[in-house]
Amino acid sequence: MLRTISAFLGRFSVVFALVTLIFGPASSRQAHCQTIVHYSLGGGTLNFDYVGAADEYCTNQETHARTEYPVYTWDNFSYTYDGVTYPLQINEVEWWRPIEFCVDAPPTYTTQYIIPETELCNVTLLPAAGALGATESCETAQNGYINPKYVVVDVMYAPPGSKSYVSYSSSTAVSDTQEVINSSTTSQTVTASTGFSGSLEGFLGGSETDNSSDTLTQEVQNTNSFTLTDTDTSVLTVYGPGGAGSDCGTLATEDTDYIGVDHDCDVIRVWLNPVALFSIYGDTVIWDGYGSSALDPVAPINIDNVRVGCLNGDIPDPSTNPYCSSFYADAARTWAAGENWASGEGPGLTPADLANILAADPWGNCTPTSPVGSSACPTYAVPGFSLLPPQFNLSDQTDVPYQQSSPLTEYQVTTESSDMEGETSTTTKSQTYGYEDAFTGTTFLGVFSTTVGYSQTFTTSNEVENQTTTANTSIGTAYITGPACSGDPCSPAYPPASPYYGQATSFDIFTDQFYGTFAFVPSDYQ
Repeated sequence: MLRTISAFLGRFSVVFALVTLIFGPASSRQAHCQTIVHYSLGGGTLNFDYVGAADEYCTNQETHARTEYPVYTWDNFSYTYDGVTYPLQINEVEWWRPIEFCVDAPPTYTTQYIIPETELCNVTLLPAAGALGATESCETAQNGYINPKYVVVDVMYAPPGSKSYVSYSSSTAVSDTQEVINSSTTSQTVTASTGFSGSLEGFLGGSETDNSSDTLTQEVQNTNSFTLTDTDTSVLTVYGPGGAGSDCGTLATEDTDYIGVDHDCDVIRVWLNPVALFSIYGDTVIWDGYGSSALDPVAPINIDNVRVGCLNGDIPDPSTNPYCSSFYADAARTWAAGENWASGEGPGLTPADLANILAADPWGNCTPTSPVGSSACPTYAVPGFSLLPPQFNLSDQTDVPYQQSSPLTEYQVTTESSDMEGETSTTTKSQTYGYEDAFTGTTFLGVFSTTVGYSQTFTTSNEVENQTTTANTSIGTAYITGPACSGDPCSPAYPPASPYYGQATSFDIFTDQFYGTFAFVPSDYQ
């Protein structure tokens, strides 16, 4: 529904005359006064500062005569509704009277404000001599949500050795920042709402439930994205091959200390009952972040850990293997069978979904027997393919030893500043989404399914820029113990004469800015 409201927002002629009388004529760009102004507009209040008037000069292009004229200035715009103040995306408004052959007319100023889940209003500011008017045209929100199958929350990389482990128990950085991408051929963009941060709420039947969870929290990162932060630090620990029952590959139970880094032991945390919330205002789509589906009996939040070896084929028969079967059972998502799915689709994770989840780990296909220089094993120089900043940056821990008889050593890992300013890393993935009967035939679903969610496809991207990477941020702690030594000389010896990719004697630790975790890369590839 569209409504238009006009308001006259300033009677400054008297104020300006009085100040001029007191202070006398002003020199060029010297403001005469500054006044905070609050005026009713729509159902709330438009707030701004009247900076005052300052004298400018122009020269007539024909007569070359110099003319003085006042420039009126307003700034610091915001809108208050129901006790909440929303900043307006406009910095400064100036007005002057155009003078023929001397100075052109001032520009037109437009901005907008959004009252989350209520309305979006486009505001045109109408400045004049000592006064400011405005008109607004508002669209009422069409609110709703869709039901994606999963969200990758974290990727945790395994350390070398069965007695080694990594803990993020004291970290606040384990997170995932996403933005929603338009999956149609239209030019429509999706922006992030500024009104949704904190815990995740449950949703069912088109409405919010009483369930909420702090296991995941969300925060608006910028105008396009939300950051999900994993707060369940009790499960944010990953072990090396064979450690703490970590049977993560065919070699993980045999001479596990001599494997070095085994990326089959990497852990991906997958959220299996998300809903994605949106508000549609005319042709504008606003992403309101995530909630959780209360259809899931594990509600409010259902997050499963899956070892990479369960996804890349290194662990045989993963659907029945005791280390993988729980994830595969949950990934069937049978509780969502009653949702509406595209033809040929269903609620369970498909092979394509599992491949996308595996692809969240750049070492997802790097096995314990991958040779040095394998294209499946990223490094930061040849051989292999390179780790690219700013997703991966070298931490403060380099040349971490992994040698026979090396004692347990603790390494606190923090981020370092990137030296590649302006670089951006982006990865984009798509999946099928379902929707509940409550949205069948609604305006919300009609607009969403023909634009952002075209063909019932939900597309998101992870993106990080160097400018958003903060130096000296604590990520987590690595506890590294070298392989055992029996005899003199050690038998078997580590590394072997012909080592595989992960069988190094020292590692550099790289931080993953997508997920706030860190990975071990053989130092020899430097």
